[in-house]
Amino acid sequence: MGTTPNTAAIYVRRSAVDSANTEADALSRSLAAQEGECLALAGHQGVCELGYYPAMKIIDYYLESWRRFRDLQGRTTRSAFWWPFLIHPIVFLVLGGIFAAILGLSTDQTGPEVVYAIAYVWVLITLGVRRLHDMGRKGTWLLLGLVPLGNLVLLYWLVQPSTSEASE
Repeated sequence: MGTTPNTAAIYVRRSAVDSANTEADALSRSLAAQEGECLALAGHQGVCELGYYPAMKIIDYYLESWRRFRDLQGRTTRSAFWWPFLIHPIVFLVLGGIFAAILGLSTDQTGPEVVYAIAYVWVLITLGVRRLHDMGRKGTWLLLGLVPLGNLVLLYWLVQPSTSEASE
């Protein structure tokens, strides 16, 4: 008599696990199909979106900005521009803290994280040029940032949605 409830409980648990495995297999097949489609289109669209969590997309945007650091052609969407732009100071501060702890630097000393900041200036330039291309403007408009109040015009352009037209 005592074994029947335990056997029933084990059967219920086992069927729940089997059901979960079936759902996981179906999700895995679905993601594999999406990945195949995405990889087929990757050359035309840039970053594949496979249903990642939002944090994964943000990390992908940041890594993609480093992968395309030499690319002054093409386009960059609003999110692909702004997420790396916003993540950069966080990475800089984390690197500063790590190097300060390892090298025993005080708070007013600069460390090797400055090399990262200098390298990232070029990445931000290429992101800005591609973002302006996405707006239908030439990348040379980025030089407007050197003029007083020109940054406000650039900021207005950079927050605008993408246009379908090609750059000038």
